[in-house]
Amino acid sequence: MAGCLIVPTERPSKNGSSGVTPSNPFALSSALIALAALGFWGYCLVDFTRTDEREMRMFSKPVWMLLLVFTNLLGALMWFVGGRPQRR
Repeated sequence: MAGCLIVPTERPSKNGSSGVTPSNPFALSSALIALAALGFWGYCLVDFTRTDEREMRMFSKPVWMLLLVFTNLLGALMWFVGGRPQRR
């Protein structure tokens, strides 16, 4: 089904609103949490790439790269807490 386009068939109501209501009240909060996690992961990736290997704590640069890429948020938390150099 790759390349299929799904077109909504719902028509606007008589008062002009689309009539679409969220089926899950937690959808917006879940999306915001996911966006914040993605932003934090991206920040850690950028911080990782800008850090010199001699300043890294615990692991070498290739190990940190694997952790950040394959463990996503857990790797980002590990980098933020234990890998990045102490900032003054």
